[in-house]
Amino acid sequence: MSDRREQQVDEVVVVYAVPDAQYLITIEFEPGMTARDAVDRSGLGERFPEIADTPLVLGVFGRPIAPEQIIEPGMRIEICRPLQRDPRELRRLMTSLGMVVGQRENDKS
Repeated sequence: MSDRREQQVDEVVVVYAVPDAQYLITIEFEPGMTARDAVDRSGLGERFPEIADTPLVLGVFGRPIAPEQIIEPGMRIEICRPLQRDPRELRRLMTSLGMVVGQRENDKS
């Protein structure tokens, strides 16, 4: 029996998000594949040079994993970007400006 669910078991999804878009690349799973192998095969490193320019921080459904971790079919490997600002620092700044977190500086009424 060859249905869609059976096909997905032999695949891995690699995800990378930028502020205005999210990229999901499905690749074929191979036994013994590491998270780093999946990222390399996704081609996202070539498309986004910042991935190669910083230490690789990965996760699976929000849980951190090592790039050398052996992955399983059906996993969703997330490439994490570094924080632009410390969330605590941002909260302090927003409070000092009379704003709340989530409100843009130019949206202050």
